[in-house]
Amino acid sequence: MSLNKLIKNFINNDKEKATLLYISIAFGSLIFFRATLYSLRWFFFRKHFFKKIITETKLSSKKINEKNKDDNKLTSYFCNVPPEKRWRITNEIVSLIHSIISAFWTIFVLIEGYNILNDYERGFTYNGAILCMMSLGYFKSDMIDTLVNERGFKMFELVTHHILSIIGVLLPFTIGKYMQLVMMGLIMEMNSIFLHIRLLMMYKNFDKKKKSFKIVSILSVITFVIFRIFPNIYLVILYIYFFASGKKETIIVAILIFFIVFGLLASNIVMFIRLIKTDYLNKKKKNSQRNNIKKKKNISNTSSTSTSTKIKNSEYTNV
Repeated sequence: MSLNKLIKNFINNDKEKATLLYISIAFGSLIFFRATLYSLRWFFFRKHFFKKIITETKLSSKKINEKNKDDNKLTSYFCNVPPEKRWRITNEIVSLIHSIISAFWTIFVLIEGYNILNDYERGFTYNGAILCMMSLGYFKSDMIDTLVNERGFKMFELVTHHILSIIGVLLPFTIGKYMQLVMMGLIMEMNSIFLHIRLLMMYKNFDKKKKSFKIVSILSVITFVIFRIFPNIYLVILYIYFFASGKKETIIVAILIFFIVFGLLASNIVMFIRLIKTDYLNKKKKNSQRNNIKKKKNISNTSSTSTSTKIKNSEYTNV
């Protein structure tokens, strides 16, 4: 028996039971991701994030020394990161965990419910519904972390992205439609796995010339095209076809789906440009700058040697 059928049998067409199940999963997901976040902060940066707790607890001198040794071991991996950016490390790790869970879960949902989700308007699976609620808990957790720690335009950018994501995962529950659209959005998390790993490597000041970074960078680009650009193009075509074919939908829902689909497209284009720019275009600029510096040095060296030979020749002629 498939997971979808098991959940369906458990709910047994009871709307109250289904609502309670969805709310409990969303709430449980929120608690899980918040607990994971604080556990990681305790593990990596306890001195930075938990100063009050550490100072208020009375410890013996031996325990303090042992604790300091443990802290040095634990925080040594990301000790190069400035204090104001350390929250991003734990945030990225939590995002990586969500990406791994949701990406493979989405593939499972699409394979298991392929025949059901072929109906892009009314297709609905209970397995996919639970995935949506799990992601809802994560999006709320990440938005809280962003509002507390992030500042400037980046905060606005991330919060807008999370609001659109929350609206997206709630669509199958609020209007009972468009689960396929949500699954196409969540399949993009497959690329996010490599993007989060790449960012963590960059925070660690990983050498970009190393094979490991190059492999992650190449996989980031390949998975970006496969799991972000192609699904996004499919969603744009589907949106245009759906509303051009004269199918009726409320104006509010049509506007919401427009913002979700084209908002994803805009953010994916910006992300792809940033990825190519930082990993490939900047390298060419740096290499050209280095070559220019080397050429200038060679020219200066040759000019200095030529002047020195001229001086020597003039000295010989004077003698």
